[in-house]
Amino acid sequence: MIQEIDLHHGQYHYTGKTATLPNSMFFTYPVKNLNFMKRYVYHNFTIVVPKFANLFPLVPTITEKIEEHCAYFSDVAKRYNTMIEKHAGVDLPGAEPHIHITSGPTGEQVVHFMIFCPTDKALHLEHHIREDFMEIYEEKFLEDEEKKAATI
Repeated sequence: MIQEIDLHHGQYHYTGKTATLPNSMFFTYPVKNLNFMKRYVYHNFTIVVPKFANLFPLVPTITEKIEEHCAYFSDVAKRYNTMIEKHAGVDLPGAEPHIHITSGPTGEQVVHFMIFCPTDKALHLEHHIREDFMEIYEEKFLEDEEKKAATI
C-alpha cells in the first residue's frame, strides 16, 4: 500500500489517498520511499534570475544566511539524516544546504536550493531564504549599476 503525499503545494501532508500496486511495478519503475518525510524533508525550490549576472560570488553569503536560519535544528537534522541513511541503506545528499546555479532554456539563471529541515518549517524557511537572496542580490547588483552610472 502506498500513501500519497501532497508535494506540489509544499505542505508535505498525506492526502488520505492510498493505492495498492502489483509487485511487478517495483521492478519496472523507480520508487522513492518518502516515509522519513514525517519529521524532516528535503525541501527544494528555485529562484529564477532573468538578467544575466555572475551569481557565484553570492553563494557563500547566502549559504551563511541559510545556516543561520537552520542553526537551531542543524544538529538534530544531521543525526536524523545519518539515521535515515543507516536505516534505509542509501546515501542521502546530507543535512547541509545545497545551492546549484544552472541556466534556463532562454538564458535566464536558475538558482536551485535544497535544505533538509523539519517538515513543518519548510515553507517558513523558504520564505526567509528567498528574502535573503533578494536582499543580497539587490545589494550586490544595484551597487555595481550605481558604480557604472557614476563613471559614465
